Amino acid sequence: MNSNIPIGDQLELKFIEGGAELLDNMRPLWERLNDLHAEKSPHFTEVFAKTSFLQRKVELENKAITGRLLVILAITKVDECIAYCVCSVGNESFDSGKGKIGEIDSMFILAPYRRQGIGRKFVNR
Repeated sequence: MNSNIPIGDQLELKFIEGGAELLDNMRPLWERLNDLHAEKSPHFTEVFAKTSFLQRKVELENKAITGRLLVILAITKVDECIAYCVCSVGNESFDSGKGKIGEIDSMFILAPYRRQGIGRKFVNR
């Protein structure tokens, strides 16, 4: 699903929603997120350095098989992907019965575009 939504006063973004077929589109941003985690984490730098996008993609594709995976890309007018959000919904067993559980698996917004409501738009979707 595509939709154009003005963000702030000047930035207009197109949001593209889909499933696992959109994962490769978010790869450059995921790699930047992974580098940021490696830089900022005093305890898990090695883990982030060893984790590849292909490993993460397989994990997310497995979630798509057992439940529902939603990938949302935020694209500028010049077709630059500046943010993504990956969410999954799966069936979980609880003591009180079965239910659905949702999770934001990964989200990243390029620094110049932060604090403009993009993260809120992702969460609302």
